[in-house]
Amino acid sequence: MQQSLLHRISAFLAENELFWGTPARPEQLADAEVQLQLDPDYREFLALFGASYVGVPVYGFNACPMLPDTTVIQLTLEFRKAYAVDARWPILAQSCVLTTTGSGDPVILDPAGKVRVYYHDSHEEETLADSFADFIEQHLPTADTDF
Repeated sequence: MQQSLLHRISAFLAENELFWGTPARPEQLADAEVQLQLDPDYREFLALFGASYVGVPVYGFNACPMLPDTTVIQLTLEFRKAYAVDARWPILAQSCVLTTTGSGDPVILDPAGKVRVYYHDSHEEETLADSFADFIEQHLPTADTDF
């Protein structure tokens, strides 16, 4: 991830400490690499910020007080199991679930590095961002945003 974006994330989280998770430990990241093949930018985010809220919840490890203590591995495996029953959204088997929408739809980081959502009610999918960094850019609050 670009240093300017990492600096903006750090500045936002420093001003909103309840949104800042604890950085993922190396063994957590190693386990996730084996099970999920993490995107490099997402891995860097987890190593620096853990599971944090940056305008959108980003699951990982060691969640901030504002997020449930569900790991990215748990979340991903739960969705994979639920969706495997009827072979729904095959790309999920090679992706990790970053977050969910307010309706509980999974938002994934696919093997190509794109952030996508599957709307379970309509059975439609949408690409939300071309990369994890772009996804964060879209959601990261600006300095004039009130919380």
